[in-house]
Amino acid sequence: MTVHAAFILALLYTLLAPYVSAQAPQTRGPREEAEAAYKRASDLAQQGQFQQAEPFARRAAQLAPSLPHPHNLLGLVLEQLGRAAEAERAYRDALRLAPQLAETRTNLGRLLLRAGKFAEARSELALAVVSEPNAAEAQLLLGQACYNLKLWDEAATALARAADLAPENAEAHFRLGLVAVELKDHANAVIEFQHATERDPARAEFQFVLGRELARAGNWRAAADAFRSATERDPANALYFLSLGRALLFAQEAPAATDAFERAARLRADIPEIEHLLGLSYEMEKNYAKARQHFERQLARTPDYAESLAHLGSVLLEEGRFDEARARLEQALAKSLEHVTARFDLGSVFEKQRIYEPAIEAFRRVTELQPEHTQAHYRLSLLYARTGQRELAERALAGFRYLEELDKLSQRELNRIRAARGSSTGPESPPETPR
Repeated sequence: MTVHAAFILALLYTLLAPYVSAQAPQTRGPREEAEAAYKRASDLAQQGQFQQAEPFARRAAQLAPSLPHPHNLLGLVLEQLGRAAEAERAYRDALRLAPQLAETRTNLGRLLLRAGKFAEARSELALAVVSEPNAAEAQLLLGQACYNLKLWDEAATALARAADLAPENAEAHFRLGLVAVELKDHANAVIEFQHATERDPARAEFQFVLGRELARAGNWRAAADAFRSATERDPANALYFLSLGRALLFAQEAPAATDAFERAARLRADIPEIEHLLGLSYEMEKNYAKARQHFERQLARTPDYAESLAHLGSVLLEEGRFDEARARLEQALAKSLEHVTARFDLGSVFEKQRIYEPAIEAFRRVTELQPEHTQAHYRLSLLYARTGQRELAERALAGFRYLEELDKLSQRELNRIRAARGSSTGPESPPETPR
């Protein structure tokens, strides 16, 4: 064979070798088989087919026992299948091989967190963020673990870091809001919950906690808006309708409150105070017959409930049924001796019945229990005048005028604050039905 012919044959061999090799029978070694099994398990897991992924992930871990990533993948698959104990073993196998692997530390921390093992989770996640400080998920999970351990400052630090690393992560802001609540920092809680709702408007839970914080601040109409958003996103949740009804009641929007309470009652008939709340909303609407029915239903459930006894007495007073009103109000005071509303209404019953001395005593006691009760001072001044006690009448009238002026000043200040906030705040407790 000439040199030229040998060269041509060598060139042909070089060009055809890949094709020949591809056509030849293949025999894969353990490493190649492990790689193929790992890739197949990973692809199936990404498609959410965890049951199908398990045998391939397990095969990859068996064929490459000294490599951490197949064990980590197996842990992920088993975790998704709800087999937490096996998943934990797989994660720990991976960490024995590569203790610095932040991804696996994070996975193990998440698994422990879900299992309620908060101290163990914190330890693993703290190591994960040391290895990878810019891992937003690890910081978020570390914040959750610290929150559950009541380590508020540590939780806030981790969650703030998570929010910085992933600004659009609604969960980080939601959790920061929860920490702020625990720290009694309600202003920042509102801000963080607002951030959470802006980033994930579909989450009913975010709307609910925002409403709860606005209610704590007395901003009832804004709270009602947030609770209403929660009910729109989760119309099967009775708690959301109950909270909406309360906020509307405080905001003095009685018909809407009634609708919300009735919706809550349809969803859950066993809400302990639902009949009382319906009674309050109907009382505020001045639908006294309906209010009376609901207070009586509440008392059929809880006969000793002082609030329903007091409000039933108030309704009976409005209906002119003075003896019945007196009986209910005295029952309420037997259960709660310092119940201001019941004591005031009892004084009104005595006044209507022209039994002046007990009426004076009732209103006087109200002023002792609640010195700023403007109407009690006014009614005392009238009764003292009617019974010829001029000096006491003048003193009571002076007290009334002083408190009335304070009320006007307070209202002006409240209006100023509302204007500055651009929102409407409300009273700390439901307003009394006007007499």
